[in-house]
Amino acid sequence: MTNSPIESYNNTVKESFTKRIKHHLKTAVEVFQDVVSYESNHAKEFKTEIRVRKYMRVQAKTIIRKKQLIPTESENEYLYKHYNPKLGYARINIVSKSCTCHKYLDKGVCKHLIAACILTQSNLPGLVQLPKQFQIIRRKKTANTETIVAMNNNWLLKKFK
Repeated sequence: MTNSPIESYNNTVKESFTKRIKHHLKTAVEVFQDVVSYESNHAKEFKTEIRVRKYMRVQAKTIIRKKQLIPTESENEYLYKHYNPKLGYARINIVSKSCTCHKYLDKGVCKHLIAACILTQSNLPGLVQLPKQFQIIRRKKTANTETIVAMNNNWLLKKFK
């Protein structure tokens, strides 16, 4: 087992189709024909849906809490400064649902994009916006108004009148 998908595929071809025997060009073409027909018949479905994991949502909320998203001149874009200076900034576009970081290029979703979508309350496939749940800390009643101090999932303090 290797980390590279190409090496793993190469190993599968050598063990299943060639039995680790060296072939001449004519028989090698026949082996490749067998490989292609096998792959055509046993093709896996290519997944296009985005999967937002719980750890991604937690990391996104940390980005929001630490105010690490920097708005740009365009109202649809944000910048995220990486801790590693070599990586520079990640540019997040809310309209196209894209980011320039390496995680987005690999998985199709990243913590920066999730944070920007949560912050702007825009839709992202696979991200379910949870309703805000408040825990009441204290109430203060006066003659005309009632002030409630509440906490939202241990992240924000809000006052309602």
